[in-house]
Amino acid sequence: MRHRLTCLWIVIFWAGAFCGAYGGFAFGQEEARQAATAAPQLESLVGILDADGQYRFALQYYQSQDNARAVSEFDRFVHFFPDDPRVEEAMMFAAEAMFRDGRHSDALKRFEAIAGRFPGTRSAVRSRFEAARCLLALQQPEEAKALLLKIADTASTPEVRDEALYRIAWIDVEDARFEAADVSLAKIGAPGRQRYRIDALQTGLRGAGAIPRKDPVLSGALSIIPGGGYAYCGRYRDATVAFLLNTAFISATIEAFREGNDALGCLIGFVGSGFYMGNIYGGVNAAEKFNRNAVRVFIERTASDYRVDPRTGKTDGIGIRIQGDF
Repeated sequence: MRHRLTCLWIVIFWAGAFCGAYGGFAFGQEEARQAATAAPQLESLVGILDADGQYRFALQYYQSQDNARAVSEFDRFVHFFPDDPRVEEAMMFAAEAMFRDGRHSDALKRFEAIAGRFPGTRSAVRSRFEAARCLLALQQPEEAKALLLKIADTASTPEVRDEALYRIAWIDVEDARFEAADVSLAKIGAPGRQRYRIDALQTGLRGAGAIPRKDPVLSGALSIIPGGGYAYCGRYRDATVAFLLNTAFISATIEAFREGNDALGCLIGFVGSGFYMGNIYGGVNAAEKFNRNAVRVFIERTASDYRVDPRTGKTDGIGIRIQGDF
């Protein structure tokens, strides 16, 4: 019996050794086959990794609005070719692609980094302007104005100073501070006044005095007659609803007291008084909303008619169009 068990263990041992050797051999062959297949692929990738090819590759993603891939590929270009003269351009493209992708905070850091890395260059100046644009996108207009004022104060050329003042003026226009905008526009030099059509813009801004407005106090006073404030603001449908609803509550309250049902009259009167006060508040709010809308329409029309893109010279809003030089 013991002899048979010994033989069985010997058979199992040799079978396991044979299977392990065969499996290791097969695995080794598979690894060799995969390595042989991967080698040409790696070689081909190394073959296309040149500065011109990588830059064109990244630029294609940028032009096709694939912003995330554009950022990655421009970053790859900067990493592998740090001495290439197009590094500044690549970094600007990457930051702009990040801005277009809605990552305004990250884009702000990128533009600030460019200004710090290339001081005194056109890229530094342009990146500071774009940093101000990022601040505006982040709803920080005062910080954007402070940065633009610093650019204007330290500008090395009249063109840079004029652009900073022009952008400051539009921040004030968009905030309905038309007089402050006019002060900034008046500081722009003769070449800038021609480029940005300052005379026409100032003439257009003087029309702010003719913006139609409604007096909120008067609107509230007219709302003593239910719906009067709404009618004053031109909201005739709301005026009709307010008049009919309040009239119904008043009539129901009077009728309840006439019938001797004082409890019901008090209840209806209490509920109706809420609607009546809401009618007065609504009249005041309607006037304020009318004024805000009128100002917004004026600003949008002014921007459409007079706003010039500092980069392109076109009246299509301020934006960035990255070119070969910055």
